[in-house]
Amino acid sequence: MADVTIRNLSEEAHRALKVRAAQHNRSAEAEMRAILEAAVRPEGRLRLGTALSDMSRKIGLNNADVEALEHGRAAKKRGRKPSLLRGATGEFMTVKLDKSKRKVHVSGHSGIPRKGSIDKILKGYFAIAKKAKKAGRTLHYTVRVSPDGEAKLVNEAVAAPVTESDALESALAAARERGQVKVAEILKGDDMLTASDFGSLIGASHETVNVKRGRGEVLGLQSATRAVRYPRWQVTDAGLPLPSLPRLFEILGRQPWTVYRFLRTVHAELGGRTALDALKAGQQDAVLGVAQNQMNGVFS
Repeated sequence: MADVTIRNLSEEAHRALKVRAAQHNRSAEAEMRAILEAAVRPEGRLRLGTALSDMSRKIGLNNADVEALEHGRAAKKRGRKPSLLRGATGEFMTVKLDKSKRKVHVSGHSGIPRKGSIDKILKGYFAIAKKAKKAGRTLHYTVRVSPDGEAKLVNEAVAAPVTESDALESALAAARERGQVKVAEILKGDDMLTASDFGSLIGASHETVNVKRGRGEVLGLQSATRAVRYPRWQVTDAGLPLPSLPRLFEILGRQPWTVYRFLRTVHAELGGRTALDALKAGQQDAVLGVAQNQMNGVFS
């Protein structure tokens, strides 16, 4: 694989990169690689639905026409077979449904489509779309159209080749799903309190707790449903929030989950203690120094 060296990166950009990498639980190098790949990745291959939509526009097929074909399928299921009759002008085909008739505009097509051609194409599309959704994969299938308008499905749906970008997207999606599950497990813990319950520990109303959270004076963790929980362990034996927590928020980019991970992680620089235990032991300067080194990319 190719190597790229980036020089003269500003301190602000470097710090922002470290914050973003910490949020995604990966190195700054991996984060930069992900950013570059996302920026230069092609928008994607032409999708089957897009191709069919373009084809429909070219032959003048509109929503009303599709509705008529759907009605025909429904009638067939009820035992009443719809019939297609040739139009007199060469620009319409007439779809006969029960006792009613509907003209389907096919202007721009070289002649009247053969009986059931458009219906076969749409039926094939809907069947493959259902399979693709069930498999969770992109599928390919081929339709052969003869000069007289006859359409035929010539092979079964096959899985599209998996590209490197597809594999990366799948891995990232799986990682995000695992992260959401982990977050839900953490917030269900007995040590996670509502604002009211947490406020009773520090002698404050839930409104005051929310204000303190906005200032970075207490740690509040938000779930996917936007519910916020406050860890009980951030209250000291004296009934006060952790010392130096606002400064820690400032260093770590004001990201609650980044602060949470930092506090719960064992750091060799702190003698094998977690940052949480070190703060409670009065090692505020040491903890802040470790946080600063982490954001600067300096590790022991």
